[in-house]
Amino acid sequence: MNKDDMRALRAQYAYPPGCLKPTTREDVKVHALGSRRLHVEVPSTAEWARPEVRARHSSVALDRFHTDLLLSDDTQDRQHGLLSCITWGFISGTDLLIKPERAFGKAGSLLKGAGPRRPPQDPAEVMALLDTARRAAINGDLGMATLACLRIKFIGPAFATKLVMKMRPDIAAVLDSVINDRLLEHADSELAAIHGPMAILNSARARERFVSRYLQWCDWCTRQAQALNAQQVTWPDWNGSEHQWRAVDVERAFFAMGRAP
Repeated sequence: MNKDDMRALRAQYAYPPGCLKPTTREDVKVHALGSRRLHVEVPSTAEWARPEVRARHSSVALDRFHTDLLLSDDTQDRQHGLLSCITWGFISGTDLLIKPERAFGKAGSLLKGAGPRRPPQDPAEVMALLDTARRAAINGDLGMATLACLRIKFIGPAFATKLVMKMRPDIAAVLDSVINDRLLEHADSELAAIHGPMAILNSARARERFVSRYLQWCDWCTRQAQALNAQQVTWPDWNGSEHQWRAVDVERAFFAMGRAP
């Protein structure tokens, strides 16, 4: 794809801006996190389809919101960031139908478990893994960050990469089923080689293979972003602001194309 195609595709990216934010309201469902009462904040499907509503939002600002929480020195901030990132990841799909109840429940599984036979992970262990991921991401070690996130219960491969991306959107991207399908038998052999299993990774070897593929994808996206920036190409956010390219912006151009190669 040339630079104009990439700019146009990034402009088409429309995944809804869902997150968890503190509230004092009593008429909404909340996740209690210490003194924080967190609720899902997201436009409705009908609202998000309206250009004037999208123009009030910024994908870059949402990324910064999550990055600041996940890289914070404060443990409660990081836990807030984890739950909000899960909420964001489950708020919709390629169909752009917004499902706040589903997203709220998925985030809640990290706190309460997913039924009587699937209890939650020890919160101290979750926080230790998240701190390991945070420190690694700050140092640019995306491999260690991803391996740590993969050990958080109820976090599969795709969501591990979403957490890492939110920590370092400049050099990290998402590798989920949408992107994986897009890479299947891709004309670029480097990209085709990244396609692979996205199921739960039960062995250390399987996790290492996935991380290797993920690092290749992040490296490719980072190189493409650098090339676009060298050409002084920018992309327009929902609110009209122009931005330089990050690794995640290259990935989002791919996401905008959908699943079918």
